[in-house]
Amino acid sequence: MKEQVHKCQRRNRYKKTAASPTPSAEDISSPSRIDTDALIAYIDSKFKELRNEREADILSLKNYLNEKIDKLSQSVQAWTSKCEILETHISELSVTATNLTEENLKLKEQLQSLQDNFHENEQKSRLCNVEIQNVPERKNENLLQLVSNLGTLLGVVIPAESIKAVHRVAHNTHTDRPKNIILQLNTKHLRDDVIAASRARRGLTAGQLIAAGGPSNASSRSGSDVTQSDRTVYIREHLTLRNKILFSKTRSIARDKYRYVWTKNAIIQVRKNDNAPVMYIRSEKDLSKL
Repeated sequence: MKEQVHKCQRRNRYKKTAASPTPSAEDISSPSRIDTDALIAYIDSKFKELRNEREADILSLKNYLNEKIDKLSQSVQAWTSKCEILETHISELSVTATNLTEENLKLKEQLQSLQDNFHENEQKSRLCNVEIQNVPERKNENLLQLVSNLGTLLGVVIPAESIKAVHRVAHNTHTDRPKNIILQLNTKHLRDDVIAASRARRGLTAGQLIAAGGPSNASSRSGSDVTQSDRTVYIREHLTLRNKILFSKTRSIARDKYRYVWTKNAIIQVRKNDNAPVMYIRSEKDLSKL
């Protein structure tokens, strides 16, 4: 009987304990009144609050990031459109640049062709001309008489009626050398005769040319004429400036390697020796052959 009473008392205590409310923070803080189930429930509630707060923060951050990503996506899309427009413009400019380059090359070719034609025509206009170099200048000189003297020395008859004009021309650069004499003849045949005879009569001097006019000319020479009388007179084809420069460069390069350098019909020709073939120099590109 006593055992049944004790069992009933234990059950009643257990029911009271199970039905008791969630302890407060003060109850938990008291070590003597701590309850494990209540502690777990309290901790769960705190974790739930923290989880709710974190979920709210995460959701807010997610919304913020989504908003930023949307704006960034829009910005990227806008820049993509601009880049596509820019690429289109660059492509158009590239095509335009290519067309301009091709057009520029064509214009350069046309210009070069025009320059070549002009130079060729300029040289043709000198086809009957002879250039006499290194003859001292004299006051009131008679160039027609000088040409007659030249014909006498060379053994070539140069009639006055075959002379279109004779005059001196200034040098393109400053020099103390006398101005060259340009003799314009009526025919290329006579010009070729004069040049051929001058090559056969090498070493003609200014003194010989002046003295050929007779004693009157020789006696009228000034002191400067006497000092310049030993100058060698050169008789050549009347070349254009471009051909003169090319001829000068050719002689400079060929000086130690080639025996002969001359012009014929305004074409520069070079030969290493008597048995070697003739080389033709028509432009500066041909200088690389030497």
